[in-house]
Amino acid sequence: MWRWAGGALRSVCALCDSVLEVSGGGARLGVTITNRKTSGKVVTTKEVFRVLQDFSIETESEPQSRTEVDPSVNLTFNLHLSETDREQKESATLPYTFSESKKSSLLQSSSSSAKIFYDPDPDDDLDDEDPDDDLDV
Repeated sequence: MWRWAGGALRSVCALCDSVLEVSGGGARLGVTITNRKTSGKVVTTKEVFRVLQDFSIETESEPQSRTEVDPSVNLTFNLHLSETDREQKESATLPYTFSESKKSSLLQSSSSSAKIFYDPDPDDDLDDEDPDDDLDV
């Protein structure tokens, strides 16, 4: 931002989506436009204008084209898939997906009901008065 900007001005600029910084003086002005998108991406463009005698504005130079930086340039691994890798990826069956026949068999309600029968072991010490066995009586 501006080297001369105070804390209050910096706080206001941090709240804005777009900031225009005008530099230069007289008939020639430089404008730096900083846009902060909702995705968090910051785009900065610079343009130079000239103010004519009739107070109309003329662009002296074309705006600089923004070059997109490829974040995968200096990686030690490959993020791009070859055509055969892409075909294999699309044809792979994931372990947590089911075929339609398996889904219907799992979701089908059975007419028979299940019952659990419990046969206590002789070692089970069940006390009706102390079911969680926390009283030492």
